[in-house]
Amino acid sequence: MEAGRDLDKRDAQADLELCEAATPGPWKWEDGNDMEVGRFVGGDGKIICDFGDGEHYYPTEGTKPDWNDERFILEAREALPYWIHRAQAVEAALRWYADQDNYSIPHLGCAPKVMADRGKRAHDILKELGIEVGK
Repeated sequence: MEAGRDLDKRDAQADLELCEAATPGPWKWEDGNDMEVGRFVGGDGKIICDFGDGEHYYPTEGTKPDWNDERFILEAREALPYWIHRAQAVEAALRWYADQDNYSIPHLGCAPKVMADRGKRAHDILKELGIEVGK
């Protein structure tokens, strides 16, 4: 998988598998002491990335990320799977509504406006997202 790909060319399932294969979250930042820069640690206590010993390895120990980058790295581990799951659920719902065959089943309480649409809006949204709608 290549970083920086166009969003519309990403594979949600592959991205989700990438997230799930990573060290379990939530991740946290542990500040170092006078001699250490600090490290990212997983929810299970595993060290994910240690920025080293500033006294013995300077200047090769690395640089502590700024707070915004740190927060992004920490939150991405939990946020990406959350949004991927939501997007997959929405896509499945849109696929159902875009399927004309589902409108031959009598729906109790279904508004006439929905029945008249027969999935056109869902189909159009899926098409706009570049998602193939098959019959």
